[in-house]
Amino acid sequence: LVESPFAPLDLPAPFTAKEMSTHIVMLGKSSAAIAKSFSRGQKSNINQARRKGVQVRLAGNEQEIEQYYEIYLQTLKRWSTTKGKAYPRELFLSLYRQQDPNVQFWLAEAHGVLIAGILVLAWRGSLVYWHGCAQKEYFNLYPNNLLHATVIEKGCADGAAYYDMGPSMGLPGVVKFKESFGAQQHLFKAYRWKT
Repeated sequence: LVESPFAPLDLPAPFTAKEMSTHIVMLGKSSAAIAKSFSRGQKSNINQARRKGVQVRLAGNEQEIEQYYEIYLQTLKRWSTTKGKAYPRELFLSLYRQQDPNVQFWLAEAHGVLIAGILVLAWRGSLVYWHGCAQKEYFNLYPNNLLHATVIEKGCADGAAYYDMGPSMGLPGVVKFKESFGAQQHLFKAYRWKT
């Protein structure tokens, strides 16, 4: 069981708790006001993505989910440390087939080519970044920057309270990326039943 940083569970034994952290952008104001807290470099990267023709939108069909999955497999190869730990294709297709507005596949494309994507889960005023992938050869177009900026903008427009960008697994570069959006670290616990 994984608690929300804003709703601690404090579960008793035989649960054992593992301390974790995530980075959260508090919404609840205009996207323009939140964008002011982005680092100068982040603002520049987002502007470059737009100038270079990157477009962000929600997935529109299963074929795009298939393309997302292929980019995900490329991403796993690049990381190489997660060999054999891929989520199955059917998981993503099943999530998409539900046609639930709270399961959001955001895609970035440039010049008609799908280059990156993220999966955001929405629930009761919260947005949670759960999964993402990108083609390395398009990093110079900054698609991930524009993807997250778009989710923040849409979350503000929809009245969401916060955008949880997820744990960074102790990777300093990932922490820096999230903090460039004004995200702050929040602690939470993951519980496991231990008999």
